[in-house]
Amino acid sequence: MIRQNQQNAMTARQKSLDIQAVSRRSLTEALLFILVSIEAFELRSFDLLASVSAPVRDLLGYPPPAYLVSIALAVYCFSALTIALTQLANNAEPTPHWSHLGYRSMFYVFYGVSGSLANNFMAVFFIGLFLYAVEQAHVWIYAQHLEHKEEELLGQR
Repeated sequence: MIRQNQQNAMTARQKSLDIQAVSRRSLTEALLFILVSIEAFELRSFDLLASVSAPVRDLLGYPPPAYLVSIALAVYCFSALTIALTQLANNAEPTPHWSHLGYRSMFYVFYGVSGSLANNFMAVFFIGLFLYAVEQAHVWIYAQHLEHKEEELLGQR
């Protein structure tokens, strides 16, 4: 019985170290998003389509209207939030994915192509930061859950 409790405590400690790594990775991803946002802020008045040649512009076609990009941003925000809150409610282990950095950063490109990045920069920035804050809250709550579980195991000795 004591040996099993020791193994459970070791597993809980290992998960705690894994959660610290997940937290660092998520914070690194948030920092990279902020760096991408700084660059997007600097280029907010740059017209991406004007810089390409006419044949390439003809090949690409018309840029998407800003309202369609805004709808896509809202759908992404609510779906990412739903997934994060579902994982949080189920005490699932947080698993950040680098792909979210790409998803959130691409909205700068979409608005840049549509010519409305200057008007929509703050929306993309704050939605990105909000979703990273939700991910960090998930990591923190899960770490607290593991700590409580480890205290229970240690108290059973």
